[in-house]
Amino acid sequence: MAFGEIAGEFRPHSLQHEADQYQRLLSSFAFTFNERLYIKGQTEEYLDVFRSSGGKYLETYRTPTLSWQEVKALKVRLWQMLGFTV
Repeated sequence: MAFGEIAGEFRPHSLQHEADQYQRLLSSFAFTFNERLYIKGQTEEYLDVFRSSGGKYLETYRTPTLSWQEVKALKVRLWQMLGFTV
């Protein structure tokens, strides 16, 4: 039996173990609110990808990144939503 086959047999347990670890991290006071929010967001993103596309796809999944222009546009939109004139 190849290592990948052995690892595949334990994957559900490993995912549960990792989920438990993330839960402990999120409840830890060692992280700021923003850090916990970021970790939670990343975890939810990966879970959504896993649920929609499966584990094989998740192995090669990369979080989409924004260009600097997109970041600036979002920042302007946020300020406008808060009622500021930009």
